[in-house]
Amino acid sequence: MTRFVETRVVGADLATTRALVLDWTRDPEWRTAVTAMTADPDGRATVGQRLVETMRFAGATFTTPTEIVEATGVSAAFVGGSSTVRVQGRRSLEPAPGGTRVTIEVEIGFTGLAAPLTRLLAPSYRRRHSQDLDRLAALFGSAKVS
Repeated sequence: MTRFVETRVVGADLATTRALVLDWTRDPEWRTAVTAMTADPDGRATVGQRLVETMRFAGATFTTPTEIVEATGVSAAFVGGSSTVRVQGRRSLEPAPGGTRVTIEVEIGFTGLAAPLTRLLAPSYRRRHSQDLDRLAALFGSAKVS
């Protein structure tokens, strides 16, 4: 699996940031490859919540079911995958001067015959992940890297 970690300080308070970042159904607002995201139950991340993400990346459409395995008021961890890809990660928030520090960690690994794609697509996914965090920061009028 390949790990990606990005951090930005966004120009919004913790509550406002939490409402966007810890509600996965809002991902299409700032994650450009995500075309659809459903959550059951709906709303902010809770342990046991089931997510289904559909994203377009590298010319292909991926549908990836995941589950929230840990959640607090300021972070949530997820694990999941499909027959093609395994994913896990965490979203964490903390108060910071001028707003909220957002850290998003993702580990991705293709499986089976697609396993070589992990290394091949990692640079492109790393750029996309960074650009998505820039987009998130821009939504709140700030794009500071920390």
